[in-house]
Amino acid sequence: MISVTASLRAAVPSLLFANLQNVTKKAAIINIGTKLFSSCTKRQNNQSLQENSKKQLLKLSATRIKMDRHCCSHSGLFGNDLIFRQLLEYKSYTYTYLLADKVSLDAVIIDPVIETVDRDVRLVRDLGLNLLYAINTHVHADHITGSGQIRNRIPTCKSVIAEVSKAKADVHVKEGDHLKFGKFELEVRSTPGHTDGCLSFVLHDKSMVFTGDALLIRGCGRTDFQQGSASTLYDSVHKKILSLPKNFMIFPGHDYTGQTMSTVDEELRFNHRLTRSKSEFIKIMKELNLPYPSQIEKALPANMVCGLYEVPN
Repeated sequence: MISVTASLRAAVPSLLFANLQNVTKKAAIINIGTKLFSSCTKRQNNQSLQENSKKQLLKLSATRIKMDRHCCSHSGLFGNDLIFRQLLEYKSYTYTYLLADKVSLDAVIIDPVIETVDRDVRLVRDLGLNLLYAINTHVHADHITGSGQIRNRIPTCKSVIAEVSKAKADVHVKEGDHLKFGKFELEVRSTPGHTDGCLSFVLHDKSMVFTGDALLIRGCGRTDFQQGSASTLYDSVHKKILSLPKNFMIFPGHDYTGQTMSTVDEELRFNHRLTRSKSEFIKIMKELNLPYPSQIEKALPANMVCGLYEVPN
């Protein structure tokens, strides 16, 4: 704290202190002292404000650091033991999912696309992951899978597809199988109807289900080709997906409206196709009259051999 007396002595000539007999001089000194005291008080207040501001900035910085760590570690919604990325391929609006055990760094990737293999491989390497499986939810008709190329570039990785699909892969799975990565495992559920080889993958530990094209947000996959059946799809979705607890999060294979996820509860209430009766659903699907996917002639033969196929230009 600055001494008022010292400030007075510095500002007022010493003669005034030796001979203060004159009232006018006394008044002048009082006036000077008042101004100096006010100045000192303001300086002290400014110093206090600066110190408080510094403290507030430090608190905000600490909070921001905590938030950054929170986001990077994906704690909260998915806990602090799971690495999760939802990735988009813009041409076919396909979602690719990367999941990993944060401790062991064992990982799986679901529905990679050939156009984004470089991105996916780079992300796996950036995060130091040990990629075990490149999983296909079904034989896609609208894009070529990237699972074959990823398998060739990452030696630990094996390609996965449904046994009933008859497509080539390192691992063929069926209803009730499990794919383990670190302490986690995906339960395989057969959900045919869009195609006869459609699979959904349930991560029970995190209340997540990856539905491919069987169930979309407020919709579902088409049923007019590739052994599709509206009746079968209706049963598959209701018995294998919408039968999960209502809080389970649904991550679809595509979305064309900018949405990223839903829940079992939401789809039971708001899915305008699957909230109808089975007969109404079959009628809706029959009357869609959708054009065929633009890449179907390239995608189907390529995906039957894990995407490793010399497609015509």
